[in-house]
Amino acid sequence: MSWSFYPAKAGFPEFAADWDELNRRLYRGHPFLDTAFVGPLVDHFAAADDILAMHRTGGVVDAMLLLHQPAHGVCASFLPSQAQIAPALLQSTEPLHTLLRSLPRFAVALDLLCQDPEYSITAALASYPGHEASAHATTTATSLVGTFKAYWQARSRKLREQIRRTLKKAEENGLKPRLEVASEPDTLKERLKRYGLLESRGWKGQAGTAIHPGNVQGRFYEEVLLRFGKRSRSFIYELYMGNHLAASQLLIGNDYMLIGLKTTYDEALAVYSPGRLVHYLLLEREYAAQRFQVLEYYTNASADTLRWGTGQRVITHHRIYCYPWMLRLAMSYRNLKKLLTPPSHDRKHGAAPLTQEAAEEDASG
Repeated sequence: MSWSFYPAKAGFPEFAADWDELNRRLYRGHPFLDTAFVGPLVDHFAAADDILAMHRTGGVVDAMLLLHQPAHGVCASFLPSQAQIAPALLQSTEPLHTLLRSLPRFAVALDLLCQDPEYSITAALASYPGHEASAHATTTATSLVGTFKAYWQARSRKLREQIRRTLKKAEENGLKPRLEVASEPDTLKERLKRYGLLESRGWKGQAGTAIHPGNVQGRFYEEVLLRFGKRSRSFIYELYMGNHLAASQLLIGNDYMLIGLKTTYDEALAVYSPGRLVHYLLLEREYAAQRFQVLEYYTNASADTLRWGTGQRVITHHRIYCYPWMLRLAMSYRNLKKLLTPPSHDRKHGAAPLTQEAAEEDASG
């Protein structure tokens, strides 16, 4: 059993076939762990000192990780903001016993960030020595098995009524919603350009975070969509209201799941909730097509987002210390720091924290 390490940008393309084979074997070829997604992540966002770690047992690859090694002694998952789960493939926890002591740069701990419990070894980590976990976000998913009618009837009455009223209002104002879907590589680039121009007109454009044909975000998503498009597993859903492009949603998938990457909408049409409408019509269409078993959201789900899902789970962070005693030392340090931290101003004067109701009453005078 041994670890090998390579510069991420040079090593990942060389061992892409091994990566995809391990992803298929462990996680049914999860799209966010597919080289069609991870490859562009590495190409566009990996730093010079990011590494690919590969472990073999008996000549067979059983672990592959993309890692970032900062100078402060904690090695962490390579995780650009465009990735909702960190690219990590581990058949078991066994290789982790030697990883930290094998790294090119010394590290006292490993942070496995943003791990999906359904597509990682997080359950096995629960009993791993020197391990601690923390919650990152609650995500949700919608099962596409069955009929749209049954799915929609099971949604909250409030959500169903909101969509009904919005559709009626749009039609009364001559803006009947119409859905168009692009999946062919030769049409994806043009639709993505429209997506970027629409997003750039909104608050993301003002904040400088929008996709645009001329920025790294735009180049990254174009490469991802075109790679998946070669397998007919890229989709851009466009919602038109009258002749106006009201909303657009980017998705990728495999033979099992569909994943929503990003959604944007025309803020001038916000009164018609175009982001909700494109999602509603997308679900209606995918239930009818029966191409996928589940739609994954991979987002920090709000109460509104959870209303659309049929299940939810928690994405978690995991820290593994080189030696178990380091965890005990870290916990003792935190407890001591907590004891020595002065109480807040209100607590020092005996004031109880406001409840939400009390805060609202206080604000209203």
